[in-house]
Amino acid sequence: TILTTQQTITEEQTVVTPAKKGKKEKVEKPKYGIKCNHWSIAGHVGVAFLDGDQHQNYNDMWPRSKVDCSFDFMVEYTVNPGFGVFLEYAYNPYNGYANYYFKSQPTFIDGVKVESNLAYPYDFDGLSHEVTAGFSLNLLNMFYANRRQTWGLYLNAGAGFSFYSVKAYERGTKDELNQVIGGTVINHENGLPFVDKGRAVTFPIGAMVEYNPLRWLAIALNVEYKLHAKDNFDGAEKGNANDNTIYMSLGLRWKINHPKDKTRPHVRNLSPRD
Repeated sequence: TILTTQQTITEEQTVVTPAKKGKKEKVEKPKYGIKCNHWSIAGHVGVAFLDGDQHQNYNDMWPRSKVDCSFDFMVEYTVNPGFGVFLEYAYNPYNGYANYYFKSQPTFIDGVKVESNLAYPYDFDGLSHEVTAGFSLNLLNMFYANRRQTWGLYLNAGAGFSFYSVKAYERGTKDELNQVIGGTVINHENGLPFVDKGRAVTFPIGAMVEYNPLRWLAIALNVEYKLHAKDNFDGAEKGNANDNTIYMSLGLRWKINHPKDKTRPHVRNLSPRD
C-alpha cells in the first residue's frame, strides 16, 4: 500500500520469513512512517530587566532595573510537530539602584528603647549564568492538523539553576561600598549587599514566535519571564523570593538537516497530519 501526502511517501510492507522445520513462519509487523531530522540550534540576543526590590520612583509606571544586553543558546530535539525538549544556557548581566535597609543605633526616651528603620542607597551590578532544561509546545499545531509551517507559536517552560554574583557601589560611583551601617561594617568581605558564588533554582516561562523563510532557517522573537527562588539578586534581601528576570530577544534557529539525504524533512517543517 502506498500512502501519499504533500511532502512524503510512506510505504507499508509485510515481510514473511521462511520458517525452519518444526517452527512457525515469522511475520514481521508492517513498518510505517519516514525518517526525519529532529535537532536544531538557536541563539538569541536581547535585553533583560531585573524585577526585584530595586529603587522605585513615586511615579514609575514600570519600576525595573536598568537595561542590559543578554544572550542565550539553545539545543532542541523536536519529537513531533507539536512537542520538543531543549537545553538552554543564558548569560544575563544586570544593574540598578536599590536601598539597603537597617535599624539605627537604639536611643532611650524616658526609659523606652527607640529604633528607626533607615535605608542606605547604593548601586548594584550583577551577573547570572543560567542553565535550564525544558519542553516546547507548538500551540498552532495543537489546533490545526494540516497547515503550512510558515509561522510557529511556541510555549516554553522549564527548570534549572542560576549561578550569580552581585557587587555594590556608592551611589553614582564605581567605588565599592564600604560603610558602617547600623553598627555593622558593610563591605565585600563582611556582608550584604555583596553576593559571591550565589546559587538559585530558576523556572523560565516564555512565548516564542518563529518565521520560517527557509527549510533550514527560522527567525525568532522570544519573551521569557524567569522566576528565581532567591531574594538577593539585587543585594537587598527582604525575605521574599521575588527577584525575577524579564528577557526579550531576537534570534535565529538552524534546523540541522541530514548531510547526505537532502530529501529527508525536518520535523519543524511538518504539519501534524504529515
